[in-house]
Amino acid sequence: MSPALLEKSEQFALSVLQLPRVRGAEEKRRLFSRLVRCCTGVGAVLHEGAFGVPLREQLDFVTRAVRLCSMALYWLDLCSLSGLIAPAQASHIKEQGEELRQACGDELRAMMGRLNEKE
Repeated sequence: MSPALLEKSEQFALSVLQLPRVRGAEEKRRLFSRLVRCCTGVGAVLHEGAFGVPLREQLDFVTRAVRLCSMALYWLDLCSLSGLIAPAQASHIKEQGEELRQACGDELRAMMGRLNEKE
């Protein structure tokens, strides 16, 4: 797994963690909590699969990261639409998330190419 991809996932999670904490209705806190879990989960999954794991298993980890990233973008949209996150903050983080999802896709294609070379 590329160090650049791991770095992107870390920056994505940090951006969300640096958002102001939500105070108010329990539903809003849960919504925000889901966003944080998805955003931090992308990096956690990538880091888990980056070391000491066979290439085929790494593919599974990166695939899971793409799915988590997509879920994070969904929760980010909901948090923005509901007013939990300012549109300017959401826009910047969404841009990071889309770049991360694209980088994960690029990593998947590269890994599949290496796997096909071995076979």
